[in-house]
Amino acid sequence: MADVVLDPTKMKDWEIARAAESRMTPFMTLGRSLGLRDDELIPMGRCLGKVDFARVMERLRDVTVHGVFLLTDPPAACGTV
Repeated sequence: MADVVLDPTKMKDWEIARAAESRMTPFMTLGRSLGLRDDELIPMGRCLGKVDFARVMERLRDVTVHGVFLLTDPPAACGTV
């Protein structure tokens, strides 16, 4: 089902949701791939969850960060469309 084009003119809402969900990475897998620990992740289902920001910041409080970049869409960053 990974090759299905999600076309709302040909598919019902539940069909689109099922096809989209089959492509989603499980929340815990995604969190671990980002370097987060299991105790910093709060799963709310298979593909949805929250990150315990306070625990992450506590763990990283002594880490020095070098070269942080913020990428934004230039028109959106300037407040113009």
